[in-house]
Amino acid sequence: MLSQTPKLHFYLDGIVEVQITEEMLKAAHIRAERMGKLKNSITGGEGNVAGFLGEYITLALIPGARLVDDYDYDLITPTGLTIDAKTCRTNIKPRETYNAQVAHHNITQDTDVYAFTRIKNDFSVGWLCGWIYPYHFYQKAEKREKGFVRDDGGGKIFKYPESCYEMPIRDLKKFKPGHSICCG
Repeated sequence: MLSQTPKLHFYLDGIVEVQITEEMLKAAHIRAERMGKLKNSITGGEGNVAGFLGEYITLALIPGARLVDDYDYDLITPTGLTIDAKTCRTNIKPRETYNAQVAHHNITQDTDVYAFTRIKNDFSVGWLCGWIYPYHFYQKAEKREKGFVRDDGGGKIFKYPESCYEMPIRDLKKFKPGHSICCG
């Protein structure tokens, strides 16, 4: 368990900014090195540190939760609720119009909740974008096939490296100060 408490900032749009501590970063590097390259990894294992940081920033917001190394989920709460942190890397604070994504090869994971996070590429900060029950996610999400091309409206083109499901961050449930996940 981590001993340092990171600084949190709750934005009006419901996104929570979490300052990544040196302890989080060191622990994420150690776990990533131990894990190595995951099967079906989009980034060839380069995203492991960011993925572990996504777990740590989620852990920072859920009192009493603990990390578990399980394919299906990353955290478990004292009440037994399982949470899988889904993490993307970024250069900037995410906007509500950005998408929360689940890779197609992960749709069979058995978890109670998805928590969507973004980690800045320099590992200085992360954002909790929201959470949702998987059943509701797949009801609302759109499927994107590998190779699908999206224009962000600002002239930036993104080509999907893998098939996935996605929905706008604005449609996720938000983390709130003083409330536990799934309760407020």
